[in-house]
Amino acid sequence: MIISGRKNTFLFCLILVWIFLLFSIYFLIKAFNLKRVDQYSEKSTVEYSVCLNKNDFYKEECLSEEQEYLSSLTNEIRILFNYNRVYVEDTKSDLNYHIISRLKIYSRENNREIYRDDRELTKLKTFNGDKKVYNVQDNISISLEDFTDVVNKYVRDYGVNSRAELEVLLNVGEKGSEENVASLTIPLMEQTYSIEKNTVEKKADENLTTQMRNYLFVSILLFLMDIVIVIVSYFRFSKNKHVSAFDLEVNRLLTDYDRIIVETKDSNVNYENKEITELDDFMELVDVRDTLEKPILYLKQSEEIRDFVVQDQKVLYRYRMDSKNYISGEVDKKND
Repeated sequence: MIISGRKNTFLFCLILVWIFLLFSIYFLIKAFNLKRVDQYSEKSTVEYSVCLNKNDFYKEECLSEEQEYLSSLTNEIRILFNYNRVYVEDTKSDLNYHIISRLKIYSRENNREIYRDDRELTKLKTFNGDKKVYNVQDNISISLEDFTDVVNKYVRDYGVNSRAELEVLLNVGEKGSEENVASLTIPLMEQTYSIEKNTVEKKADENLTTQMRNYLFVSILLFLMDIVIVIVSYFRFSKNKHVSAFDLEVNRLLTDYDRIIVETKDSNVNYENKEITELDDFMELVDVRDTLEKPILYLKQSEEIRDFVVQDQKVLYRYRMDSKNYISGEVDKKND
């Protein structure tokens, strides 16, 4: 039936809308889940010098990098951090940085960490630069004696066979989500030591921005297709809403009274020299048919107009159905 077909079409459109909407959300989530870390290039460097206590052997006040140093002669370590970040596109993020120390004590038996102490050596500072290029240049001096005293007290109090190291870290990022971009690792409790540097260098994934745009484009396209489907479906089904009620009523009459109704064409009805009597109710036409004992002829004049007629010699009795009189499944009778 017509109603069944329209119902199937409506369900198909509804399912299509949901599918497009789900895929639109899926690509939108994928676009915003792409890690921002891949949208910038970065490079860090660390420079340091080890400054000595007064002694009879070294003429220099401070020793340069990549040497072996005596713990007993070390006065302080001067560190210079450099960090550069360049975004593929302008960013609205406010980036911060600070320098922290991280003292770690390990058990020599299994080499597992048994104590950690983080200290903030500098307060949180804001990057220098614009919304695309950020640069950090900051220096700090640390005294190994301060940290060695903590380790010695820990060993005395707990008698643990241990080793220790000190990390000096430059951390950058947004508040609550920072990352380490440069560091120095300094062994403690050793007669001699060397310093290990850790830096980063990474190029931006410039294709990521294009990928994000593609995801956003697909998401927006699917969403717009959803809107088009909804609009087209709305006008189609709202426009045909009265037609549906009209067709339903026509089908009902043809089904319920199929034994007394004969489908024909307008050319088979004789209108000449006949008076046309319009009836307002189909049952009146049934009464006429029973009285005259003649069949009811059904004529499909157009998609909007259907006629049911009974012919007599001089009079033609007609019950006309107009789709305009059928709204939301109810009949608006012409004479009401």
